[in-house]
Amino acid sequence: MDKMRKKICVYTCITGDYDDLHEIEKPEDGVDYYCFTNNKDLKSKTWKIVQIKNCGLDNQRLSRKIKMLGEPLIMKNYEVSVWMDASVVWNMSVIDFVDKYLSDGAFAAFVHSQRSSVRNEAIACLRLRKDSKEKIEETLRFLDSEGFRDDMGLFEMTVFVKKHHDKLVQKTMEVWFETLQRYSKRDQLSFPYAIWKTGLQIKPIMLSVWDNEWFVTKKHSGRGVVKDCHLFYGDSDSSFSFDKYHVVNYTKKDGYYIISDIVPVDTKRIEVNPTNLVGTNFVDVKFSPKEAEIELVGLFNYKNRRVFCGGCNTVIITGNLKRGQKIEFAIKLHGLEGSEIVDFMEQAWQKEIRIAQENSQLKARIVQLESAEQRLNEIRSNKLWKIASKTKRLLR
Repeated sequence: MDKMRKKICVYTCITGDYDDLHEIEKPEDGVDYYCFTNNKDLKSKTWKIVQIKNCGLDNQRLSRKIKMLGEPLIMKNYEVSVWMDASVVWNMSVIDFVDKYLSDGAFAAFVHSQRSSVRNEAIACLRLRKDSKEKIEETLRFLDSEGFRDDMGLFEMTVFVKKHHDKLVQKTMEVWFETLQRYSKRDQLSFPYAIWKTGLQIKPIMLSVWDNEWFVTKKHSGRGVVKDCHLFYGDSDSSFSFDKYHVVNYTKKDGYYIISDIVPVDTKRIEVNPTNLVGTNFVDVKFSPKEAEIELVGLFNYKNRRVFCGGCNTVIITGNLKRGQKIEFAIKLHGLEGSEIVDFMEQAWQKEIRIAQENSQLKARIVQLESAEQRLNEIRSNKLWKIASKTKRLLR
């Protein structure tokens, strides 16, 4: 381990201006910190800035290339590398983290705190507008064609640790990046496939990546725009199908964002996700036909206003809607500004952390109950237990 201590590098990548680079608060002896970037204006007092070329890739895939394959600089000079998204700020020792989670393996990653399958992650990515419907659907079709068993679990790839000279790790990273280049840019969708393909064993880190003692995660600096509306015809939790999931671009008129669509199936329910732009204040909504009922789900109550805080926010439309029927949806939104958006995002972030904590606690409780049930079944299958139970019945 002494040798490992001298050969650790922490690395991240910033392409374009999507993230801010947070300075290392307490740099450690024996750890080097690298930020790879194509942003010539990026400067740092604690990171070693390394300029990279685009290599014909868009900013997101360029960042993923560095994340997955590393750089010759890393491969040549270090034995262990710790990837971290640029939004991460370490609270504790990176060396201790490596010692704890990579002492007896070649790759360690955080188990996903909310989902456990690629399909469910794909649906979440679609709702959160992380990639196009076409790319996500194409990715799932490819995995099906490969015979991929969606039972590998799911990992949060915000932070991971690897011994990058390990041949199986290298092969897995190559498969991971090749898949990402061809299909969805969301790396969490292709990582389970990569480890299934190569057989790499992952040492699971059973902590929430959003709430742990080792680091905190800051919000991304990028801002989006209200562009399109997502509609699901039916109940997406019980009967998700890409055929019933429509993505329609807005037009704007009289302060309203407006879409029209054709109902693809007979249904009594439409789930409408108007935007995933955090900090958007809901003002008004209209729907035609007028006989339908409207319900708002998941909006954040901020200073007596209803505010969108992510892709979980939904407008539920209920009514007798028929296949081929034309509908029109219009919503009026105002973005929070200045100090309000900062304050709102901090409150929403804290709420998300609390939800992650509750999910982690619930998962731990489920594991305890499953272990207790297994032990009880072992006891009941014991011969002495069966004899005692039979004797008790005879004595009644």
